[in-house]
Amino acid sequence: MKKRSRLVIVLLVVLMCGYFLYPTFKWYGGVPESTKELATGSNVQIKEYSRGQASRDLRALKELVAKDPLTTLPSEYGYLKDVAKANYKAMKKPVPKTWTIEALFGGFYNEQDLFDSCEEYYRTELLELKNLSTKALQLGLDLRGGMSILLEADVAAYEAKKGASVSSAEVTAAIKQDIE
Repeated sequence: MKKRSRLVIVLLVVLMCGYFLYPTFKWYGGVPESTKELATGSNVQIKEYSRGQASRDLRALKELVAKDPLTTLPSEYGYLKDVAKANYKAMKKPVPKTWTIEALFGGFYNEQDLFDSCEEYYRTELLELKNLSTKALQLGLDLRGGMSILLEADVAAYEAKKGASVSSAEVTAAIKQDIE
């Protein structure tokens, strides 16, 4: 083998390693710990969190529209612009040039549609992170499966120590005492 072909092979191996390790670097280096906890939760927990965040955002938007409907849309709600723009086009209305709170509300058919868009944004974000976590290498001791302990009572030794036969209630009480 020539040096050039060896170099090409080494570079290909390094590139493949980088490709497969990228999710691990992104998961451990780019995702905050609080978001990791949310993303590794169950789908039901993610759904409940998404609904809570969506209701919080909707409540905040309602407060903003009550104060001044012509306020420009804050950047934290910028994710709703694309959905509102698509809805404006579907309703065959002109898309606003400047996005205000009122214009944002006008881009949705009803309040439930706005709520669903907020919920979908948060849920999609967390489900993508959950998918990333499955692609990442698990570093350290992995005890997600849990641990089981099997306790067997040595009834014969207990009876010999006590000097009399013991009932099952006494054995159960002794086991509970040992566990505590």
